[in-house]
Amino acid sequence: MASITFRKDRQKWQAKVRLTGFAPESNMFDTKKDAVAWAGAREKQLKGDRLLGTKKPPEKGGNSKETILISEIIVKYREYFERGKSYKDFYKPCLDLLERHRISGLTNTSIRMIDFTDYKNERLLSVSAARVKSQLGVYRKMLKVASEEWGYEFPLLNVEKIGCRASPTVRVVRYDKEDIRAVLDDIWSRKRITEEKKQLLHDCFIFSLEAGVRRGELLKMLNKHYSPSTRTVSLPDTKNGDDRVLGLSPVCVEIMERRVALACGKPNSRSFPIEPDDLKSAYRRTRERTGLREKRWHDLRHEALSAYFEKGLTLPEVKSQSGHRSIASLDRYVHARVSTIVSKLGALPDSK
Repeated sequence: MASITFRKDRQKWQAKVRLTGFAPESNMFDTKKDAVAWAGAREKQLKGDRLLGTKKPPEKGGNSKETILISEIIVKYREYFERGKSYKDFYKPCLDLLERHRISGLTNTSIRMIDFTDYKNERLLSVSAARVKSQLGVYRKMLKVASEEWGYEFPLLNVEKIGCRASPTVRVVRYDKEDIRAVLDDIWSRKRITEEKKQLLHDCFIFSLEAGVRRGELLKMLNKHYSPSTRTVSLPDTKNGDDRVLGLSPVCVEIMERRVALACGKPNSRSFPIEPDDLKSAYRRTRERTGLREKRWHDLRHEALSAYFEKGLTLPEVKSQSGHRSIASLDRYVHARVSTIVSKLGALPDSK
């Protein structure tokens, strides 16, 4: 089916052709007459390809094991993945993105490597190579499940080769005392929020800086997860699907005692009752006012894990605190200060 619309932003006529089994196509023209002519000719050509058998349309209902729309595979994969583990933080946005892309209109028998190459090039214009690599990794896993477990074939696509080369970029960002003081001064100098809200933002920042928890883990924490006797916090259902117990420093214990007291000891109350978007926007404004634009909230986790080593914790102990499954993943979060290394070298006895 073809549609013709006038694009005011470009002052041109846009022709769109949509036909089941083919990727949507569009083109821009100076006159409506040219747009109508192109759309009619293109639609006729695609229907001719279907009749000649060069393209096989999906069967009604998408139940055939031979031909299925990529959009139907996405829907099926959502159901498959939800049964296994949580996917809201990462997988869902990736699948939503692909569902809006023209690739979703293709079938398993018509999709080709060039389609994912075009997708990769389009995404690289707006996001980093590392982000595109992660997204393509999700799509590769989805199509492998469709092929190996559901029996669909991809004759024109090598699923294993779907990907994007990304140079390893490790953020080396550390917070010094001046940065921490600037953030806290900004929080307490705000005039449009209550004292209670200032205390909450202060506690969120310091707890993350000391404990190295992820933002999602921090905001899901309930008062009942805190154990005063053992000075620990239980973190259920973390990012990698595992539960873990986090040991707390005296500063974190003080914060947890205050948060529990403010909630009148209610065990099912959130320890840090603030929405993720509110915390994100509040910290973004702080970064802009203090000139710390390069320092993101997640960098607090980098700082905390690096500080654990500087305080003398062993590798297994830091790995337990961070929740990383592999040392390679943890290694990307730990950054040594050159000044600390120089100080330690200066304290060593002369070997001569």
